[in-house]
Amino acid sequence: MILIHLQAFNAMKIFLEDQYNRTLSDDLGSMLGDLQFFEDGCTADPAAWENWEECVNKVFTSIDANNEQLTDVQAFNAMNLFLEKYYAETLWDDIGLLLRSIPYIQENTAVDSSIWEHWISCTKKAIELGEYRELIALKK
Repeated sequence: MILIHLQAFNAMKIFLEDQYNRTLSDDLGSMLGDLQFFEDGCTADPAAWENWEECVNKVFTSIDANNEQLTDVQAFNAMNLFLEKYYAETLWDDIGLLLRSIPYIQENTAVDSSIWEHWISCTKKAIELGEYRELIALKK
């Protein structure tokens, strides 16, 4: 499955929203607030999109460094890097717990099937959204 940067970002937001809805974590809720898009197309925390782009660029190999598309594995690993960066900046416990439950993966490597199936479901939803800067409705 191939995603553009925005679709991968939305897949991450959908994944994190699902985690939030399961846990009602204030840490995840605050983080998701930072990731929301305003009408001008910018994220609530202006650094969030910049951090995302930095994480995306780290998952590209030298062969595909100029590519605008990510595989589902690259998008998953970009999410992992983003969570690491966010956790390093905030030290919020629930982000750290989530981060420890999400492994890095390599192409054609086995991973916990429930996590991967959930991720694929999120990427499919994000692909359906296309380039829409999706608004998340949190349950609380």
